[in-house]
Amino acid sequence: MKRPTSLSWLEMNWERPFEFKTVCDMVVHLSGLTGRKPFVWEVRITTNCIKFLLGFDLTDENKLKKLFSAHNNVQFSKPQNRRSKIVIASRIKIHQQHFSLKLDNIENMIRSFLAIHSTLKKDEEITLQLVIGKSRAPSPIPKHLPNLNSSWFQRLTSNIPPLSPESQKLMKEKLHYANFQTVIRLGIRTPEKARQITLHNQAMASLRIIESNGASFRFQKINPKEIDDVEMPWSPQTHLSAIELASLLMLPSGEADMPTFLSHPKTIIPPIAYKIPAKKYLRAFGKTLESTERPLHIPLQNALTHTQICAPTGAGKSVVMTNLALQDIEAGRSVVIIDGKQDTITQILERIPEKRKEDVVVLDPSSTRFVGINIFDLIHHGVSAELVTDMLLNIFEKIFPENFGIRSRDVLLAGISTLAKTPNANLAMLPTLLTNKTFRQQILKNIDDPLGLESFWNYYENLSEAERQQLIVPSLNKLRQLFNRPSLRAILGQSNPKFSLMEIFTSRKVVLINLNKGILGAESARLLGSIITASLHALTLKRAQISPEKRYPVLILY
Repeated sequence: MKRPTSLSWLEMNWERPFEFKTVCDMVVHLSGLTGRKPFVWEVRITTNCIKFLLGFDLTDENKLKKLFSAHNNVQFSKPQNRRSKIVIASRIKIHQQHFSLKLDNIENMIRSFLAIHSTLKKDEEITLQLVIGKSRAPSPIPKHLPNLNSSWFQRLTSNIPPLSPESQKLMKEKLHYANFQTVIRLGIRTPEKARQITLHNQAMASLRIIESNGASFRFQKINPKEIDDVEMPWSPQTHLSAIELASLLMLPSGEADMPTFLSHPKTIIPPIAYKIPAKKYLRAFGKTLESTERPLHIPLQNALTHTQICAPTGAGKSVVMTNLALQDIEAGRSVVIIDGKQDTITQILERIPEKRKEDVVVLDPSSTRFVGINIFDLIHHGVSAELVTDMLLNIFEKIFPENFGIRSRDVLLAGISTLAKTPNANLAMLPTLLTNKTFRQQILKNIDDPLGLESFWNYYENLSEAERQQLIVPSLNKLRQLFNRPSLRAILGQSNPKFSLMEIFTSRKVVLINLNKGILGAESARLLGSIITASLHALTLKRAQISPEKRYPVLILY
């Protein structure tokens, strides 16, 4: 076997799911890779951890990387730790290797072998080492297959018995694929002598699952240094077909869960072009699963063009949002978090940097100190009263889609438009405006719109009390469902709140908004959330008047 001058090592992570056929195709592709030196494939199993290592001559690095990556998304990384020293070792040979191993039991064998991780103790390790040498093309299948198991006397007397149909099938399977010169070694590391035999027998039992009636494994004790130093024999005595070699790579193929390789949450390997920016530009939300961990991040410029985090319940969406928010808070950016459960806000408050505590605003309906939100405050920042009115009408229509008729729209349009044109007004005044004549007259003194609002209110005042009630009851029913909650009245009923949403865009505030339905109620939470998001959207659009280089980023997570 042609020997490499020295070995370099890489750890491989294969993105699941992939089919066993993908592994077979990769090995067949490998059989056509000429001019390479022998390389080493190691499967190292420790407690709840399985690693795949590739040892190769530096001259073959690019060829092997391209070959593996051509068949699946594979991430290569430098091993974080040195390869552990083996305590006992065996060389594995195949008895009657002209027969194929049992190819219909490969998945069970792989699952059984990888499952050994759950039985290992601390400081224990099992290593399966394959030294893969040169390959040989598939052999032509003769019409009459020879019986290679015949005795010398049978051959001398020309009395060779014919092969059984099953033996013929096993020989044909072996000849059908390309063959590889291979050295197979099994290593055990454990400080307990009694465990050495136990783990060795456990690994042997898993491998024996693919033994056939013809081919079987034989184990020969060797010096552990053969694994540690990856000794290369001059003439390997084991020949594996492409599919046999593919099975002994122990890659967790298929979509079903494998030991330490779960189908959910799905492990996705970062793209090859993935780069880590300088620390001041880093927005990390997690780490890669490689031995040499790298931070996973979303660049700020990408975040400004919107980010969607989609995953099943329990996959970690809130963790990603929390980590991204904390990175932005640490960097001194404006951050708005709208949380429907409160857990994310609680976690962020516990981890707010000391330097940003003065910038934090918490809008929490369960608190005794309410931070007010006045949507009419938008008018002071350049948003027209008509646009604010349209925003609120659309919000009410979405909250009550089945009961929002012509009367409700007419009454709410007039009431909201009036308040939008009244100084120091707030949304909680709307029911009082419709029901209290004295209050209404005070408000209408400042309205100068004879063809619009004044026309409606003149009509409204000329109605009898019964007619007026009939007109406004549908609207009041909707408003009572919302404003009967003291917490919502306290938030939306402040005419001059201490905090303005505009400060998010001017003062780099960290705003945490709790919209827990269990506290506010479903409709009230939708109203408050809709008002806040609509206000933020309107203020964001107003930033178009500022040149891009003078804008600083505002991150909104919900």
